[in-house]
Amino acid sequence: MKLKEVENLNCSCCGSSDQNRQWWGRDRGFGICKKCVPFLRDGFIKAYQEEGLKQFELAHGIEGIHFNIRELT
Repeated sequence: MKLKEVENLNCSCCGSSDQNRQWWGRDRGFGICKKCVPFLRDGFIKAYQEEGLKQFELAHGIEGIHFNIRELT
């Protein structure tokens, strides 16, 4: 599976820019930034309880692939 290119995406939560990969479930040009991940993840867990992490991934993608991408050296 070939990954999409990393690009500057606007955070759908705070509007800042971050280096991410586009997730099909987000409008083109939008993702989530590193500082908003904990806030959004906690909100999904509160709202959906044990299904929270699954719902979070459906909405925002997979950590390390679509957001919070770590550079490989």
